[in-house]
Amino acid sequence: MCEECAADEVTASGLAVPRLLVSRRAVLVGAAAAAAAVALPAHPAVAASSPYLLTKMPRIRPRSAWAGSSCPLRGPLQYEQPGDVKVLLEHHSVLPGNTYAAAEVPAIIRSFYELHVDKGWPDLAYNFMVDRFGGIWEGRAGSLRHPTMPSASGGSQGFAQLVCWIGHHSRAAPSAAAQQSMVSMLGWLARRYRVPTTPGATVSFVSRGSSRYPRGTTVTTRTIEGHRKMTYTACPGDAAYPIVRNRSQAEVTRLNAHTISAALAASSARLGTSVRMTGTAYPSQAGERIYLQRYADGAWRADRSRLLSSTSRYAFMLQPSTRGTHRYRVYKPGGGTEVEMASRLVVLTVT
Repeated sequence: MCEECAADEVTASGLAVPRLLVSRRAVLVGAAAAAAAVALPAHPAVAASSPYLLTKMPRIRPRSAWAGSSCPLRGPLQYEQPGDVKVLLEHHSVLPGNTYAAAEVPAIIRSFYELHVDKGWPDLAYNFMVDRFGGIWEGRAGSLRHPTMPSASGGSQGFAQLVCWIGHHSRAAPSAAAQQSMVSMLGWLARRYRVPTTPGATVSFVSRGSSRYPRGTTVTTRTIEGHRKMTYTACPGDAAYPIVRNRSQAEVTRLNAHTISAALAASSARLGTSVRMTGTAYPSQAGERIYLQRYADGAWRADRSRLLSSTSRYAFMLQPSTRGTHRYRVYKPGGGTEVEMASRLVVLTVT
């Protein structure tokens, strides 16, 4: 959506961005009319989500949460090969500005879809979108499961996943909630595709063709960058780009350094006996509370809690009351600048 028009306006940086062809009201009124015909499915994982935005477990609403059955693919999708996601790119949508309501977001994303397929793209351009309230949305179909190739105005250099702020950030920075959710989303992508994010980390690859890097040109870029570094555009806006350039890699690296380990003394036990579960939480402080959770009836449920020791260690004794397979994890809440995180799942079989 960075280039959804014909005429340009010039930002303070001197870079051109598109002047909107339609007003915010026109987009939202049209999108709202479409919303009335779409039954959005419930998404329990979102309904039960925690309020924490800075998290290693981002709550990502699936494509069905905004598309329903009204936004079919208009062509085949392509996927990156294993190891070929090398850069994470941040965009802004421009439309519909920064004052939309939370209830309008699904309709807004559908309006983006219509604009993008009208350009000849098979689906919404972006892999993921972040709204001003901190909500994260799957964009292009399959992005939750696969390295789906995105589309971009000015062409795509390839080897990227795109995350777009829903808003206009030429003069106003993204909200604090949106910034935290962007870090969480980028952290998830960086872990998933093993993208290095140490501050200053760069990667090189051969472009598949964009306005800044024609096909065959070698691209050397930071591993987290703004759209403007791949093509001639002002995206993600002069107010957002300093965040991308100066903070994104460091904040994602900090997020991904947070870990909770978990191990069982034994993977099976007889009914009536106990198994010790131990681990550490890093970074943390003595006295912080962590929670043992058990997976039951399709959700993680609190079992009990402990305070971390001075060495950031914990221990729980597990003694399920029934035979069968029991799944556990250890969870640490977030809040403010504290990172929400959870251990890997561990399985105890009781016979």
